[in-house]
Amino acid sequence: MSCWRVGGEVAEWSVGDYLLAHALDQLAQANWMFATVNQDEDADPLDPPQPVPRPGVASLPEDAGVVRHAIPAAPRLAAVQLAAFFSWPSRRDGGRAMICGTVWIRRGSLVNGPEQQWSSWRSREILIRADGDSAPIPLEIRGVFGAQLDAHIMQRTATTQKAGYGSTMWGRSRQRIVLPSDFNSLRLFRHGGKATFTGVGGWKVRRLAEEEVELVTGEMSGEGPWVLRVADGVKKWLRITWNKGQYAGVLTHFGPAFGAGKELSAPNHTHETISVTGPGFVLLNAQHWSLTTD
Repeated sequence: MSCWRVGGEVAEWSVGDYLLAHALDQLAQANWMFATVNQDEDADPLDPPQPVPRPGVASLPEDAGVVRHAIPAAPRLAAVQLAAFFSWPSRRDGGRAMICGTVWIRRGSLVNGPEQQWSSWRSREILIRADGDSAPIPLEIRGVFGAQLDAHIMQRTATTQKAGYGSTMWGRSRQRIVLPSDFNSLRLFRHGGKATFTGVGGWKVRRLAEEEVELVTGEMSGEGPWVLRVADGVKKWLRITWNKGQYAGVLTHFGPAFGAGKELSAPNHTHETISVTGPGFVLLNAQHWSLTTD
């Protein structure tokens, strides 16, 4: 584990340092050590509000030289928004004061990789679709240990916003969804459900390459939401059982002619046969699904 001093130099953390940093972050989330202000009407709606330190809490000047993105610390604390900076003596540094903390990640800022992956410890909205990109985008979401993560697709402009379908996961499970062509961002809300504890670690969203999405073939099963792919020019008949025959699920097909998605499943059917023709993606939205193909 590591933390960084002003100027970007790296020093080792002890387990106690790590636990203290996590405790301070939990206090910051509870708004005990800092306050935030509402954004101006002219501000970018995807940019986070700027933190306002309370008296006695040190803030960092803009030219302090701290790395502000892609800090390769093991717990990836760089993805946590800056509430305040705290300093304490470091035994490994001859007792000199270290300034440890985390930084705002602006909308669209990338934590890992070239425009393919985002992660954070906080609830936030990420801009995924670049201007001019109109194809449906398959995404993989990884949750947070000990926390609930709600994800909603969004279409946002400087003056308007529209929410689409959403999904919920608990713990470090994975889900795969499709960002339709008429949506451009994903909003993620992290919380503890009925508990006050909001988990440990961060969530991660990854944009999937086409070849990373499994082809529909043979017998398949899983827990949803999940995304499968139909190859170009291939027609498949899918015989689907939703939720072990107990209640219905939803199948949505995304293709070149209907990037916004076309729902093909019938309401209230627990068993059904659906025809899909590639190329495109199939989103299976159910707690459990199983299918066979011809």
